[in-house]
Amino acid sequence: MKEIARDVFIENSYAGVVLGVVRTAHGLIMIDAPFRLEDIKAWKTALDDIGGGPERVLVNLDTHLDRTLGAKHMDSMVITHQKAVSMIKSRPNAAKTQEMEALNMFESYDGFSNIRWLPPEINFQQNLMLEWGSHHVVLEHHAGSNAAGIWVIIPDQKVIFVGDSVLVAQPPFLAFADLADWLEDLKLLTSAKYKNYQIVSGRDGIISMEDVREMAKQLRSIQRYISQVHEKGADTETLLTIAGKLMKFYEDQPQNQDIFLNRLRWGLTSYCEMHKE
Repeated sequence: MKEIARDVFIENSYAGVVLGVVRTAHGLIMIDAPFRLEDIKAWKTALDDIGGGPERVLVNLDTHLDRTLGAKHMDSMVITHQKAVSMIKSRPNAAKTQEMEALNMFESYDGFSNIRWLPPEINFQQNLMLEWGSHHVVLEHHAGSNAAGIWVIIPDQKVIFVGDSVLVAQPPFLAFADLADWLEDLKLLTSAKYKNYQIVSGRDGIISMEDVREMAKQLRSIQRYISQVHEKGADTETLLTIAGKLMKFYEDQPQNQDIFLNRLRWGLTSYCEMHKE
C-alpha cells in the first residue's frame, strides 16, 4: 500500500483493479475491492494496520465485476450510483454469463461457479458528499465509461479516482459506455479544474495528463469507426474487422492480444447494439 497524499492510499498489487482508501478519524472510505478471497483477506489486514476510526464504507466506481465481486466480503456499507442497483440485482447467480466476456482479470481465474451479489445500501443520482472528520470527499456521477460510473474526488489533497475512465495501454470496456459522454469526461479531466491533481486510474494507478489525452485519441478513433458502421449497417464481420484495426494501439503487449481482441469484439458488438440509430 502506498500513501500518495496525506491519509490517501492506493494498492495495485492485487488481481483486478487498483484499490484506494481515505483514512479519517471517523473511519475508512474504501474505493473498490479485490475479488480473490486471499486478496480480500490481505487487504482487510492492511486496512486494519493503517488505523483510522472504526466505521467502514465501500465505494464501487462502477458495476464491473472486477471491482464489485468482492464487495460482499468487505463488511461495510456499499455506495454506488443509482443505476448500478438494477444492473447488479439483474445479474444471475451463475458466473458463466455473457457479461464475463468483457472482463479483464476475473475471467483468468477459476472457482467462481456461483456468485452471491450484494445490493448497495446507499446510492445517489449526481453527487454525494462524505464529510468524515476533517476530510471532504466528493462522489460524482460520470457516465462515459459506464452508465453507473463514479469519480471520487478529494479536493484538499488534490487526488481524483477515475475508475475505468482512463486505461493505459489496454482497450476500453465499451459494453456499458457512451463515447460522447466519455470524451466530455476526459475534456473535464484535462481542464484547469484538475490542474496539479494526482489522477488514479482504476487499472493503472497514478497516471499523467498525457495518458488522459491518449485515451481521448483512442476513443475518437473508435467513435469514427462506429459512425461508419452506423452509416453502412453493422454486421459481425465489419465489427470484427474494426476490432482488429484498433489493436494497433496495443501492439506492445503481445501477451495480452487475445484478451484485448475479445474485449474489443464483445464491447463493439454490445455498444453498436445498444446505440442503434
